[in-house]
Amino acid sequence: MNLMVLFLLVHCLFILCIPNAYSHNKLVVRMEDNEFPTSYKTATGWKGMDVEVLDELMQRTGLSYKITALPFKRSMIEIQKGRIDLISNLSKNSERSEFMNWLGPIRNTKIGFVVLEKNQNVTIESIDQLLAVLDSRQQQIGYLIGSSYGPLIDSIVRNNTIFREHIWFTPRRKQEVVMLQKDRIFGFFIDEFEANSLINANKSGKKNNFSGFAVHKFSIDHSLDGAYFGASKALDPLILSQLNQAFNEMQNDGTLEIIFNKWSGSSPISNQNKK
Repeated sequence: MNLMVLFLLVHCLFILCIPNAYSHNKLVVRMEDNEFPTSYKTATGWKGMDVEVLDELMQRTGLSYKITALPFKRSMIEIQKGRIDLISNLSKNSERSEFMNWLGPIRNTKIGFVVLEKNQNVTIESIDQLLAVLDSRQQQIGYLIGSSYGPLIDSIVRNNTIFREHIWFTPRRKQEVVMLQKDRIFGFFIDEFEANSLINANKSGKKNNFSGFAVHKFSIDHSLDGAYFGASKALDPLILSQLNQAFNEMQNDGTLEIIFNKWSGSSPISNQNKK
């Protein structure tokens, strides 16, 4: 056997082994450790809707993963460098699309505004009214650094200096929660699905740090087109294709809806085509 034939045989064997190599890749996935019901850490491991979706994706693709709970801002840097493969529970926007591909939407959602129960009936029907309330109370609203709350709020935060003066920026959601519990801020923006799940869990006897909170009727309608997994553009295209194919199968065979219903009791895609 000459060297050329040996080289071709080795090369062919390498190509044939590529799918098996992919099946043993361990993806690095960033999740929040206290983001009930999408992801949270317990003594027995990670739980939540996004964790169950991820487990199902891994089972269908033969891939595996490990979870990191890096601070959000840091994780956005790491995914650009390809050191994180996926970030769960993200809104999709043009800025992030420069360095991410998208898997989803995992569920439809919109941005809600969480306040203390005693303030849930304060009249707020516009951003201007919200500013007036904050002025009268000499309070700010919490804002999670690096978050996207839809085109309207994102644009206002970038361009409206008066609005920015009424924002208390923080890198951690739990800091917003503590500040609201102490009535140090008037409220904060959050995925309405998550907020209602936390508030309802508390009312059903599962005590949590959203005790005494309410979702104000002022919310940012059509603020998001859904919650996604963001995938690094450094992720191998074949792996991304496998994940997308598995996700589409989960949508088509009802698995995604079953998982969503377990955590919320309603369909995640019923309004997907409504604008």
